[in-house]
Amino acid sequence: MRLAGSNPLPLIKTSLPSQPWSVILFFAVGGLLAPIAEEVFFRGLIYGYMRRWGIIIACLFSVTPFVLLHSTGGSLPIPQIAGGIIFALAYELEGSLLVPIIIHSSGNLAIFSLSLL
Repeated sequence: MRLAGSNPLPLIKTSLPSQPWSVILFFAVGGLLAPIAEEVFFRGLIYGYMRRWGIIIACLFSVTPFVLLHSTGGSLPIPQIAGGIIFALAYELEGSLLVPIIIHSSGNLAIFSLSLL
């Protein structure tokens, strides 16, 4: 995107709270607690249940509500779509929720950290 003259940061940059303690809480909840809860729900429950009808169906039915939950309106939520697919495939390949939880948490913390710039 940079080579095409476009700045990709606005696609992933998020608004951070203005108070220091709020930022710390934001990182803790959004970077640690939310990824655990979301992966247990979207991959553990939804993907796990839908898996009996195949990987594509399970991926579609777990990624769609994940993306809708994270949608901010306006533009196509490409990072959320890509993330949801990556998390589902990581769970499928490794057979453990710990893998998508670590990827999800790392991704959120990286995006939040970029927003500090």
